[in-house]
Amino acid sequence: MLKLSDARNFRRTGAALALIAAPILLLLNSLITTYAGDDTAEYVAEVATRRGSEEASAVLGILGFALLIPGIVGALNLLRARGAVLGHLGGTLSILGLACFPALLSTSFFDVAATAPGADTQAYVDIVERVEDLGGAIIVVAVALIGTLLGFLLLAAAFIRARTVPLFVPLLIIVGIIVVGPVGGGSESRIPQVIGNLLLLGGFGTIGLILLRQTDEEWERPGLATGGTAVATGATEARPAGTSEGSSGTS
Repeated sequence: MLKLSDARNFRRTGAALALIAAPILLLLNSLITTYAGDDTAEYVAEVATRRGSEEASAVLGILGFALLIPGIVGALNLLRARGAVLGHLGGTLSILGLACFPALLSTSFFDVAATAPGADTQAYVDIVERVEDLGGAIIVVAVALIGTLLGFLLLAAAFIRARTVPLFVPLLIIVGIIVVGPVGGGSESRIPQVIGNLLLLGGFGTIGLILLRQTDEEWERPGLATGGTAVATGATEARPAGTSEGSSGTS
């Protein structure tokens, strides 16, 4: 249960719920968003036929990307020993990339507004095409796409190295982000996006369930749950110098 007054419980449970909810929202987004290729005029014309769905998909996508950020921060708690460096690099890139996506998705509201009765749609199309050529816009898109792709791949590699989650979890994340990004990014079909988001839901959702099943003590000391080196190391450091395991330190 989520306890606002308990720091350990709130951070663990909140991160877990975010890892489960965010991929679900992104999956729903992929089911209803508009796919119409790279031609701006064709895309806007398609939005005009499904304005309500496009507006709803933008809300789902923005909330999904935003929620995934605290989820990833919480998932890093499972990477305190092996895989920590990869995890920190992957987490940083992922958060940078995810933070840019809400800005990109917010343009869907302008698309919907531009297709309202009486709006000058052609003028809007001209403006959008000019914006796409701006250096700042290109940078934000690049950070969103490359940061998220590389970040997720590094996070998955960190979990493979750390062995704190089942092997299928990082594999689902790797295949999922590749299908969503390089494979399905430019597709006019929603099928690759739906499949990729289902895989990501399986990966991040499982990490969320793992965090939910942890106790607050295991969250604070992950070695208790994973059988890692943290507990053994702590025990070794606690022994007085010059003594060995099993000795009393007296002659």
